[in-house]
Amino acid sequence: MFLSVCYFLLGAAGLELAIAPGYASAVFPAAGVAFGAVLCSGYRMLPGVGFGSLALNLWVAGRHGSLDQDGVWVAVAIGSGALLQAWAAAALVKRFLKDAWHALDTDKHILLLLLLAGPLSCLISASVANLALAGFGVISHGELLFNWWNWWIGDSIGTLLFGPMAMIVLQRQNRLRQARIKFVALPALTITAGIVAAFIYVSHTETNRIKQEISDYGSSLNIRLQAKLFAYGDLVESISNLIYAYPRLSFADFERFTRLSFAEHPDLQALSWNPVVRYRDKADFEAAMRNELHLPDMRISQRDASGKLVPADEREAYVAVRYIAPLDKNRLALGYDIASDELRHAAIVEAVRRNELTASAPLRLVQESGVSSGVLLLHPVYAEAAQAAAGPFGPKTPSGFAVGVFRIEDMLQHQLAASLPYGLAFRLEDNGAPADNRALYHYGAPAEADLAEFSWSGEIPFNGRTWLATVYPTREFMAANRSLLAWTVLAASLILVSLFQALLLAITGRNAAIERQVDRQTKQLRSESEKNIALLHNASDGIHILNAEGNVIEASNSFCEMLGYRRDEVIGMNLCRWDARFANADQLLAALRTQFENQARYQIETMHRRKDGSVFHVEVSGYPLELDGKPVLFNSSRDISERKQADAELRIAAVAFESQEGMVVTNADGDILRVNRAFSAITGYQDAEVIGKNSRLLKSGRHGAEFYQAMWAAIGETGSWSGEIWNRRKSGEVYPELLTITAVKDSAGDLTHYVAAHTDITHSKAAAEKIERLAFYDPLTSLANRRLLLDRLKQALVASARSGLGGALLFLDLDNFKILNDTLGHDVGDLLLLQVAERLKLCVREGDTVARLGGDEFVVMLENLSAEGVEAAASAEQVANKILHTLNQPYRLGKHQHRSTPSIGISLFNQAARAQQAEELLKQADIAMYQAKKTSRNTLCFFDPTLQIAIEKRAALERALSHAVAAGQLELYYQIQVLASGTALGAEALIRWRHPEQGLLLPSQFIPIAEESDLIIEVGRWVIETACAHLAVWQSHPRTRELTLSINVSPRQFRQRDFVEQVRAALCRHDIRRPDLLKLELTESMLLDDIDGIVPTMAALKQLGLQISLDDFGTGYSCLRYLKSLPIDQLKIDQSFVRDIVTDANDRAIVRTVLAMASSLELDTIAEGVETDEQFDMLLHKNCRCFQGYLFGKPVPFDRFFEAVVNQNTAALCASRLPQNPPVVMS
Repeated sequence: MFLSVCYFLLGAAGLELAIAPGYASAVFPAAGVAFGAVLCSGYRMLPGVGFGSLALNLWVAGRHGSLDQDGVWVAVAIGSGALLQAWAAAALVKRFLKDAWHALDTDKHILLLLLLAGPLSCLISASVANLALAGFGVISHGELLFNWWNWWIGDSIGTLLFGPMAMIVLQRQNRLRQARIKFVALPALTITAGIVAAFIYVSHTETNRIKQEISDYGSSLNIRLQAKLFAYGDLVESISNLIYAYPRLSFADFERFTRLSFAEHPDLQALSWNPVVRYRDKADFEAAMRNELHLPDMRISQRDASGKLVPADEREAYVAVRYIAPLDKNRLALGYDIASDELRHAAIVEAVRRNELTASAPLRLVQESGVSSGVLLLHPVYAEAAQAAAGPFGPKTPSGFAVGVFRIEDMLQHQLAASLPYGLAFRLEDNGAPADNRALYHYGAPAEADLAEFSWSGEIPFNGRTWLATVYPTREFMAANRSLLAWTVLAASLILVSLFQALLLAITGRNAAIERQVDRQTKQLRSESEKNIALLHNASDGIHILNAEGNVIEASNSFCEMLGYRRDEVIGMNLCRWDARFANADQLLAALRTQFENQARYQIETMHRRKDGSVFHVEVSGYPLELDGKPVLFNSSRDISERKQADAELRIAAVAFESQEGMVVTNADGDILRVNRAFSAITGYQDAEVIGKNSRLLKSGRHGAEFYQAMWAAIGETGSWSGEIWNRRKSGEVYPELLTITAVKDSAGDLTHYVAAHTDITHSKAAAEKIERLAFYDPLTSLANRRLLLDRLKQALVASARSGLGGALLFLDLDNFKILNDTLGHDVGDLLLLQVAERLKLCVREGDTVARLGGDEFVVMLENLSAEGVEAAASAEQVANKILHTLNQPYRLGKHQHRSTPSIGISLFNQAARAQQAEELLKQADIAMYQAKKTSRNTLCFFDPTLQIAIEKRAALERALSHAVAAGQLELYYQIQVLASGTALGAEALIRWRHPEQGLLLPSQFIPIAEESDLIIEVGRWVIETACAHLAVWQSHPRTRELTLSINVSPRQFRQRDFVEQVRAALCRHDIRRPDLLKLELTESMLLDDIDGIVPTMAALKQLGLQISLDDFGTGYSCLRYLKSLPIDQLKIDQSFVRDIVTDANDRAIVRTVLAMASSLELDTIAEGVETDEQFDMLLHKNCRCFQGYLFGKPVPFDRFFEAVVNQNTAALCASRLPQNPPVVMS
């Protein structure tokens, strides 16, 4: 995350150095930081690079207003290129520089790193990014090469400059890092900051220059446009004055007057006189125009909805074109009523209100056959007699309007062609027009969001309207007018800084290499000196150095101890004092002379004399050498007195060598000297194959070095060792044996041999392990069983009480495991249990326990958790979440792909829980697991003491329920179902339990318990039998024989293979002649769980004649395609939607949708839970026709329900009445 933030901030800073219109900067620091982070911290930093680049480019796209789908893909491509570039740079450096990149102390390594990480690797991001920009149309293909070059330069300089800086900062602390921070990074960073500051100043100056140039173009164009528009206004006002002065002006006079105007303004479309014509004068006006202009079909016209010119509709007044010039290209406009168009009418009203020249909004010209944007200039003309006349256009309606028409495109093309430089675009808008009709004209390419700061806008006030003129640059303009001097200077300067930084790296690297060489040589000399001194004083042999006269100039401590002298007494002592070979000095000097002349190693046996006068045998080895230019003898004396006294023959204890045990005799080094036949029988090795070889050839590899160290330590202390060990036969088979090793010493106590006795215990070991495994391990999974778990748990409780550390029990149960067993078989279920066991072992530590209690129940015991309860709970929760994630992964069970989820209960124990029993802790974890399964499955839950009380109550209720059917404690209550008219339609059977102690219990209090056990099967059969018996009673009475009886069926009962047979048998036993009166209600969620397996059962029930209702409809996630294919008769609207239908618009919408869907599928519907008149009225208004709820009757026992219906006294069933309903009659 930190790298992503750094990349984003440095990238944003680098992009600020880009000169528009560019997407690349002359330096991109983020590229160098990314390379340095990946190189120093590893490839795990690559996601940070990718996310940082992605965020940066999404931010850039948002700033430019292009954060759409294409913009996101471009950002992804650029981020991928940056990630790939950082990976490639780090990989290339590690490939070619090996470990040398850590120090960078040679010119070759520095230049190679800069070349690989900079210009070479930076080809990747530049290529990927610019191909993406061009491919998605962000830049044109003409800009591709230029932008690629800028991008490559920016990344290369950023890597060359900031890559080494990042490496310096991220490398581990040492003298070289400190020196390079001070003498490389800080100077380079300071110079870079100065160069960047100068560049920013120059680039801002360049930006202001271009802005000013565009502003000058825009201001000039604005002035010319205003002058042109004012000229148009003058022409229209002149027409107005002409008409006012000559009211009876002829068309010929009008045309002559306007001819000069068109010569001066060729871009003017038309000038016209449009008198106001009252409806009463319409016919005279049309006749006058026909006569004067010789147009026999001339009429006042308007455009219809399709844009075609048609005779004008009858209205109070018209503003028709009487005269228009030039006539040839405007003939279609003659007689056109400009007041018939909404925009022109608005302009007319505005002109009358202002009583001056007024411009219209952009509109389509009637002279044009296609779509052409034009503007009308209207000036009202008042005759003397009409000054006070009122009309449809205002309190003072003029006699007509002088109108000027011009096409904006013609006007602007003439203006822009001569004044707008290449690459600048122009847009003209009417600010007062509606948003969809605001555009007047557009010239050039669309505006680019990243160039918005360079645009210029100016308002043009124009006869009651305000136009907005905008001049903005295109990329071509920016490319032609930008100056690359600042960019080039910046790039060149930063390259020089990079080279300067490389030079500083080389200098500091060479200095560091020199320092390391000096330190290494100094350390080597010191080490050699210390080593020689240590060897001298710690050698077991007596080391001494003699000069040419035979005097001691240096001696080891062991040599001094060997002779019995202090060291200060030995130094300077002559050889004659202790060597018994020499009787006098002449013999000594002769011997020394011979040794110096031979210049070869020598070894002799002699006698040394101790300080106390005793002598002993020694072996002296030595050789001559020079010390400080003087000849000396380097001698080593070894005491060999014991070896001389040792018996050369082996003393082997009397051993029954040919016993049933395998016997081996080795020397002191473990080399085999002799074996017996039993050894060969056990190991498979013949004596010729092992004699002379070390006994290590029997090692199995199962014991670590610590085991053998302890074994030999025991032998060294006690002289023998006995125990079980694993060895390897010649065949490679590893086997257990009982091994006894005895050390044999000579009379002097020196070790000479080892005798080992081998007993093969393979069979006894296997038998013991089998007994132990059967007693303590699960035979299927090889996990600990309940007995071993409880034993370890007791030990853990004792250890917790002693150490104060906490622990936890995780009780796991696989969700829906029984379904897997029932559908695919127990062999597939066993495969799942084996895989679950393996995954559990991977989720815990080596010292934790994983056990299987049986079935699909597992327990994980965690020890040595924190003494703090919160921390211990957090650790347990972390392991539980890991288990949840691991067990949620798919399983491959033979040819089946399967997913399974666990429910986990957690119980904690610590020092405070020392009084708790292991069984109690296990029970608590089981209770917590039960709560997790009850909550949502596939989750975890910690033990809560209140749960235990609830579980105990629940268990007592379950035990009582198991006897309820046999004891006759269950009853069926019936709640009436009616039509909209109040007619009884039937009833729903609702079960009750008359508990001997708790009284009458509702289904919600005991049915969930039955659902989770096999009791629901027994209860469900009782319901079907009792309901059929009651239905048989109904069939015997004329007032109840047509009533339907609805019963609820549980999912477990419905999935029984013989469920259809159970129903058929019950119908036969009770002689049900109308099985269509028995309706089974199935829950929506049951269908979604296994629709393919349930539909055949539903079809079989339909063949028996039963009806099927979909209960609680709308509470699940039904698929309409499945609903259409289900053989159901009725949808039951859940009471959760009925409850708030009066106040909740969402519930009303759901009910309306369900009713409409049922109608289209030709299904009946019934609403349950209707309790108020308002709910009833609302449902009735939604076309619901069947109802159930306390408004019509509460659930009552069968006898009471039967009596009320037979006596037509259903009021006895109601909690409240519907006053407007008629008496209930039978359908």
